[in-house]
Amino acid sequence: MLYLFVYNIMSEQIGTKGKKYFPIIFTIFLFVLVNNILGMIPYNFTSTSHIVTTYGLSLSIFLAATIIGFRLHG
Repeated sequence: MLYLFVYNIMSEQIGTKGKKYFPIIFTIFLFVLVNNILGMIPYNFTSTSHIVTTYGLSLSIFLAATIIGFRLHG
């Protein structure tokens, strides 16, 4: 059910050409979801609350999108 939810949202936004990027999008979605759900447990810690995790994810996604954009559009 979660797989279909993310797949439908992704296919509506990106289209058919973006299907090859689904595994990385789904992996990042699950990473953030699971870490934030674990943070709801009392006396537990979320790794996504650290700026290093947030910065690392955003920088890698930004670089990947830039490289893919340059490859596709020159």
